[in-house]
Amino acid sequence: SVVSWFGIYMYREVFFDTNWRSLYVVTTVLSLVFSLAQLLLIFHDTGAIPSLLFVAVDNAAINFLTYLRFMPSLIVAVAVTPEGLECCCYAALTTLMNAVSLEGCC
Repeated sequence: SVVSWFGIYMYREVFFDTNWRSLYVVTTVLSLVFSLAQLLLIFHDTGAIPSLLFVAVDNAAINFLTYLRFMPSLIVAVAVTPEGLECCCYAALTTLMNAVSLEGCC
């Protein structure tokens, strides 16, 4: 999705030299805040924002933060992967990330 690519782009252009621990902590806290924002939707307290727009922005923000948090892990994993197997490492990590996100939805 566009938001995922934007997260990858922002990591490369803005957050690449940032401390990975602080990036992970900040993105985790922000993900928590956006996840808790869904309670506003449950209690119909989104203010003047239509519910559909609220859900779309909330989902996009969580998706952006997920990819921003995923990039440092991916860089470390690919760095220790033998030459020529980087694509397999990326595919495996992406598959695991997608499987975990599907499990979290259920």
